[in-house]
Amino acid sequence: MTEYRATICVCSDFDALSMWMDFGAMGARALSRGEFGPRVGAPRLLDVLDRFDAPSTWFIPGHTAETFPEITKRVADAGHEIANHGYHHESFDALSIDEGRHVIKVSNDALERITGQRPVGFRHPTGDLAQELLEVFVEEGFSYDSSLAADDFFPYWARGAWTHQHLGPSTPGPLLDLVEIPHSFVLNDFHHFEFTYDGPKLTGRDGPAPVEAIWRAEWEYLLANAPGGIFNLVLHPESIGRGLRIAMLERFLRDAAAEPGVRFATLATVAEEFRAAHPEGPA
Repeated sequence: MTEYRATICVCSDFDALSMWMDFGAMGARALSRGEFGPRVGAPRLLDVLDRFDAPSTWFIPGHTAETFPEITKRVADAGHEIANHGYHHESFDALSIDEGRHVIKVSNDALERITGQRPVGFRHPTGDLAQELLEVFVEEGFSYDSSLAADDFFPYWARGAWTHQHLGPSTPGPLLDLVEIPHSFVLNDFHHFEFTYDGPKLTGRDGPAPVEAIWRAEWEYLLANAPGGIFNLVLHPESIGRGLRIAMLERFLRDAAAEPGVRFATLATVAEEFRAAHPEGPA
């Protein structure tokens, strides 16, 4: 898609309190884990990105933006892309389509008011989402989504709802005017590192070394087998911001960026380039 050998897309899902609140974890200890993100983790991640002069994409729930406006504005002022991540880190499969549309609009308004940026991208927060919601993304003016996983290293046109029949094949829905930039939990820090005592069960007990090994193996595969591919790294400030983990991230990024023909880019840039390479649109 471009002349680059590979593109590193550093993404921050800046959930803060909202993820724990969506889990129903409202105690002081749980919420303090979320507060670590805006207090400590996000500034540390911004400092690392600044040292690499790396543009990044921050998926921010409206609740995070309105609860922690200063650090949210600092992200935007540093030149990073602001994207939509719901309002309260809600699972959209628990909402009607109209309810989901309302949440998207409220979050967009909050993010634009605080950062000056109207989001052009969306990432689903948790659980799953109705296939019809992808059509809402188009109607609400999003250029891209980064919630799905039908590829690993390359963007593609998202599609509308599949139809299914009893004892017969499924039929794919029509392609939509929405770029899908896939992401995988393999490259998501939270599920490797974090744990919960009760529902939803997170059992991550990994130290930085095994996670770094996973990321490096995926990165090396991309370089060897997927020229021009996108390395969509999903980070959470409350998780990656811990000292031993942020040190691992900086080490990994330093080595990855040293490869010839590698760049950093936002997901919005990737989506724009995909559209420029496919001027005929979805077909």
